Amino acid sequence: MAIKDIEGTSDPYCILSVGPQKVKTKVKKKTLNPVWNEQFMFNIADCAAETLLVHVMDKDLFTNDDSMGTAEISLKGLQNGETKHIETSLVGEPGTLHLDITYYKLD
Repeated sequence: MAIKDIEGTSDPYCILSVGPQKVKTKVKKKTLNPVWNEQFMFNIADCAAETLLVHVMDKDLFTNDDSMGTAEISLKGLQNGETKHIETSLVGEPGTLHLDITYYKLD
């Protein structure tokens, strides 16, 4: 991930969204290799029509947070109960995201 702070590190967090639903991860202090290991749930009517947007940010105390890149992940093809590992490069800044996505159909 990109260096955004003067000390040669960053304080990254992610904003994840599917449609109008948004969640935010915890901030990982002073790291270029964050591991969040957090779980989030989104209500999705049709996976084939949805995209997960991940916006990686650097937390700043005295100025606006800096963008560290984005990724768009299509949810098309997810099967009920299946966990899919996704590795994708960030757009706009160097870095790679590793995500495990599990879809559960609620009847």
